[in-house]
Amino acid sequence: MANEIWNALLLAVCFLGIAAISYFLILRVLKPRKRTRLLLVLPFSRSDGDVVEELYAQHIRLQILGLRGQSCLIALDAGMNEEQRRDCIKFCRSVEDMYCCSAQELPKLLERLQEGR
Repeated sequence: MANEIWNALLLAVCFLGIAAISYFLILRVLKPRKRTRLLLVLPFSRSDGDVVEELYAQHIRLQILGLRGQSCLIALDAGMNEEQRRDCIKFCRSVEDMYCCSAQELPKLLERLQEGR
């Protein structure tokens, strides 16, 4: 009985190890070169719920992928209400390389980001 438990535990640890190695290799393959800059534009509308929560989740995903200094998040106002826009602007100011803009402001922001390279 104890032998079966140890075998099951060993098998579980082996599966976790294989999953961790696979995850690491996939991230290595998908990670862009260091000289490229990733611009992620996320459109938000009134019905999208908590904008700050989604921005924070995307920010964490970029950190997990190792793209913290190489990426820029842009929250595009596609019909956010005033409370969502105010919260979005407040959150974007607290995080580096995160911006909140409308569709009319987007070309100017992209030009500014291109010049800042």
